Formats: sequence, structure tokens, C-alpha cells
Amino acid sequence: MPTWEVSFDVRVRVSDPRLIRAVARAEALAEVVRRIPITRSVRDRLNRLNIARAVRGTTGIEGSDISEA
Repeated sequence: MPTWEVSFDVRVRVSDPRLIRAVARAEALAEVVRRIPITRSVRDRLNRLNIARAVRGTTGIEGSDISEA
């Protein structure tokens, strides 16, 4: 059996201005999204949809093929 040498030597300069701007923008956009008001019925529909998709994804990993319906 062949073997491979795997290395994960990722170097990130946390002081890089581009990275700082990107993180600041992501945080600002996340805050805007968190403040969007949604009704209880919409939240309930989204929760049901997310649960159905999670179930479909995990059963797919196990080898079963089900639909969202």
C-alpha cells in the first residue's frame, strides 16, 4: 500500500490588512443578517427545512437515498 507524506503548514499573517478588512466585513455583514426580523412562522419553516436537509444528508452518508418530500 502506498504512503504519502501529508503536511498542513498553513501560514496566515493575521496582521495582513486585507485579512483584517475581510474579517471586519464578514462580521459587519453577519451582524446585519442577525438583525433581520423574521416572523415565527418563517423561522419555524426554516427550522423544519434545515432539519429535513440534515436528515437527508446524514442518511445519504449511511447509504440511504431519501427525498426531502
